[in-house]
Amino acid sequence: MIYRVRKAFVLGAGLGTRLRPLTNLLPKPMLPIFGKPLITFALDHLCQAGIERFWVNSHHLPEQFAAHFPNHEYRGTPLELVHEAALLEMGGG
Repeated sequence: MIYRVRKAFVLGAGLGTRLRPLTNLLPKPMLPIFGKPLITFALDHLCQAGIERFWVNSHHLPEQFAAHFPNHEYRGTPLELVHEAALLEMGGG
């Protein structure tokens, strides 16, 4: 039996301290690379792999994620933002 992964949790809650001052105004996943946010490169690959739903955790400057994904979707795929008031490391969400 082959199990198909349909959902993905993308880690986006880090502080990005090693990229300061770039991350003073934007969280690391939202930094522009070739004109688009870094996180979208991962989301594009996940869409191509057939993922049907995303969750992205946030902590530092969460309003930047909400501003970029105002309709809670990415390229037609539902995307839910999960804010971590306190960092939970990689056990978050």
